[in-house]
Amino acid sequence: MSAPIGTDEMLDRIEELEAELAKATKALEGVRSFTVELEQAESDNILLIARIEELEAELEHWREEADLGWDKAEERRTELAKAVRLMEVSVEVARWELDLDLRDSVIDFLAELKGEK
Repeated sequence: MSAPIGTDEMLDRIEELEAELAKATKALEGVRSFTVELEQAESDNILLIARIEELEAELEHWREEADLGWDKAEERRTELAKAVRLMEVSVEVARWELDLDLRDSVIDFLAELKGEK
C-alpha cells in the first residue's frame, strides 16, 4: 500500500494542476482566436472572389462595348471616305462647269471636310 499523501503535497499537486489548467485554457483561447480569424479570412476570400467575378463580367461587357464602338467608328470612317470621294467627284464636275461660284463652294467645302482649311 502507498502511504497517505500529506496536505502540503496535495496543495502542491493542486497548484501544479491549476497551472497546467491555466496553460491549457490560454492555449485553447489562442486556438479559438485563430479559428475566428481563419473563418473571417475565409469569409473575406469569398467576398473577394465574388467581387473579382463581378469585375471580370463588367470588364467583358466594356470590351464588347468597345468592340461595337470600333465597328461603328469604322463604318463612319467608310461613310466619310465615300462622302469625301463624292465631293472630289463633284469638284471634278464643277471644274468643267462654267459656274465658278459653285465650283469654289464645292472646293471650299471639300477642303473643310479634309481639314485643310
